[in-house]
Amino acid sequence: MTHDFEDVWALANRVVVLRKGKVMQSGDPESVFRQPSPDFVAEFLGTNVLKGKVKALEGKLTVIEAEGLEIYSSDPAEPGEKVAVSIRPEEIILARGVMESSARNTLKGKVSGVFKKRTSCRGRDGDGTCRN
Repeated sequence: MTHDFEDVWALANRVVVLRKGKVMQSGDPESVFRQPSPDFVAEFLGTNVLKGKVKALEGKLTVIEAEGLEIYSSDPAEPGEKVAVSIRPEEIILARGVMESSARNTLKGKVSGVFKKRTSCRGRDGDGTCRN
C-alpha cells in the first residue's frame, strides 16, 4: 500500500484505489492513470478533468467542447454525449512560443504558478533550473 505514485509506476502491476474501504477503481497502472473513473479517482491521482460535450465526429476522432476549448480524442463517443476529458500533468508540454508538433491538441494559456513536488519538478525556467 502506498500513496507514492512513483512507487506505483516502478513496482506495481495492479492498482486499487480505495475510498472509505470501498474499491473505487482497480486495474493495471496504465489503465487506472490514463482512464480514471469516477471523478474521485481522477482527483486523487492529480488528473486535470474537464467536463464537456461531444460536438462532432471527424473520421476516427471525437471533437469535444469542454470549458470553452475544442479538444480532440481518439476515444469513441456520440455527438451530444456528455463526457469528461482527463489530462495527466506529465503529458502537458509548455512552450514559450508555437511548437512544431503532430499533437492535435495545442492550447494557449498562462502559467499562474510553479512549484516543486517531491523529486519531480512542476516547472523550469529558461536555463532548465527547477523553479519552486
